[in-house]
Amino acid sequence: MDLGVKQLETDDGPVKYDYLILAVGAETNFFGQEGTARASLKLKGLGDGVQIRNHILRCFERAMVEKDVDRRRRLLTFIVVGGGPTGVEMAGALSELIHLVLFKDYPGLEKEDVRVALLEAQDQLLPGFPLALSQSAQRVLERKGVEVGLAA
Repeated sequence: MDLGVKQLETDDGPVKYDYLILAVGAETNFFGQEGTARASLKLKGLGDGVQIRNHILRCFERAMVEKDVDRRRRLLTFIVVGGGPTGVEMAGALSELIHLVLFKDYPGLEKEDVRVALLEAQDQLLPGFPLALSQSAQRVLERKGVEVGLAA
């Protein structure tokens, strides 16, 4: 990288730029919670999103034929861990998918059997963002039926 001439050297040759933005991404951090690491599906890319969608659909398929109410409710309980931007978006989108689409496709299921919860270790959603934004996001999620757990 040569900042003076605004040029980045790559394996395929030099690339000139006006502005260089380095977005290196991040690794999922479970903060020592090994159980969460083993039992969770991560969301870092498109392939992960497809895997999560397929898992949700499998849960709904299994719940349709499950006679035991407690087992059916466990199948239809979805916990999103982390109240940052990705977690907030995931919880809201999941609740919309369930309430606006899946209940139409799986009419035999009861709304009270489904649970979407968002857990955040801090005392507000979207840590690092303005408090008003955090509170607004929480209100929107709760209107969508998402249970929000803070300092969890």
